[in-house]
Order: sequence, then structure tokens, then C-alpha cells
Amino acid sequence: MAKKEDFISLFESIEDMACLLDEHWAIYSLDKEFAYFILFPNPVSSYNIINHQFLWQTYYEDALKIAKMPYKRFLTWSKSIEKNKNPPPTVMIQTSARSGSTLFGGMLHHEGYSVVYGEPPIFSVLVVGYVTKYWDEKRLKPKNIKEYAFCFYMGPYVLYRKHQDLFDMPIIWYDQVVNNTEETLASVFKAISQNKSGLEMPETLLESAKSRLEVDSQQGTYISREKMKNVYVTPKNEENMKRIYEFAEIFEIPKEWL
Repeated sequence: MAKKEDFISLFESIEDMACLLDEHWAIYSLDKEFAYFILFPNPVSSYNIINHQFLWQTYYEDALKIAKMPYKRFLTWSKSIEKNKNPPPTVMIQTSARSGSTLFGGMLHHEGYSVVYGEPPIFSVLVVGYVTKYWDEKRLKPKNIKEYAFCFYMGPYVLYRKHQDLFDMPIIWYDQVVNNTEETLASVFKAISQNKSGLEMPETLLESAKSRLEVDSQQGTYISREKMKNVYVTPKNEENMKRIYEFAEIFEIPKEWL
């Protein structure tokens, strides 16, 4: 998960916050003290989901500089940007790990209509921080990789269950995307076009969207079909499951989801 410790940096200068509005800067991570930004060699708009499946990896590899802003100042500054600038129509799609999210995102990316970004790291930071209660005093403290993975994986489901009224659609499962593609995408396009974002996704894009099924959306990455076919999941033990059930009770997750 993106964090300040990812980089070793040296102080260069103090700059006006306005420089961060340049399209080569993007927010990287956030903690209780600072918001962290990185400088790209190319405009952020070029890092779409077709060319870069995982933005968190690209952010780390392509970063030229890092900047930080005090957390409270960042909140004030962000509100002023939203008020004084006219942001483009934006739809946030919340997905869970290994759920076909790159495939689904590719289906929604259409040049001239929409730009889709894959896994901006700041959203993962916020989701996991919310689920583990990082932002309040009742913080959960995962002890090992399985517990961290559980929190990371279940984060989107927890948010959905607690805030269903904020979503335009119910949960879409992977099998719906691959086995009932056209009907599923048509309902998604309709929901996007009818919400308050102002973004239009006409049904004429459906054929192009369905063509994404014909390629490995993770081709060239370390989780491509070719590489993942020989990867096995380590077994769960009794201690793992005890802790996971404790977490699930706190998250109010149905047992059939585990």
C-alpha cells in the first residue's frame, strides 16, 4: 500500500500549492500528518487503465519528485479546488482484489468518451484506513499478511454495506461481467449516464467494451494468466480463521462471504 516510506527523499525547496494543479502532479498517499504528491514525466491523463493496469505500481516506478502538504491544509485546499474549479464528470467504481476489475475497467474506457484509471493508490489507502479504523481511536491492528489481505479485500464490501444509499448500483460480481456481459454493461452504462456526473456512456460502445474479453487484461504484468496459473494460495489455519471471524464480526460481514 502506498506510503511515505516508499521513497528516500532530500529537501529541495518550498513551493506554492498551485504548482500541484499542474497535470504532471498526482496525489500518492495520505496519513494523519501529511498528504503526499508525486511528479510524473508525462501528464496524468496518459496513465489510463489500458496502458497501466496498476497506478500504484506506475506511480512508484515513474515518480520524479515527491511533495508533501500538512493534512489539515490539504483538506482546506481540496475543498477550495472543488469550489473554484470545474472538475470533469467523474464516476468512482469500487472493486475488490482479484475480481476482474482491470477487465471491467477496460470495458468502460473509451477514447473520446471516458478515461479510466486503474487502482489509484490513494483510494486503497483511504479504504483500508477506513476499514481498519486508522482514522479513529478504535483501530484494528492486522498482525500478518493474511489479516492485511482480508482487510484489503473486504474493504469495498464493508463500505458498500454501510453506505448503499450513496451507490448508483448494487454489487456487480465477476461472473456477471464474463457470463452476462452485454446485459451487465448495458445496466452500468445506463446508470452512469443517468447519474449526476454528466458523463454519457451510449450503448453503441457495448461491442467495443465486450471485445476486452478477448484479451488478458493483465497481460505483461506479474498477475497475467500465464504467470498466475502456477501460483497457489497458502492454506488457512485455525488461528487465521479465528482472527478473520473476529474482524468479520466487527465489519458486520455475512459469514457466507468468508
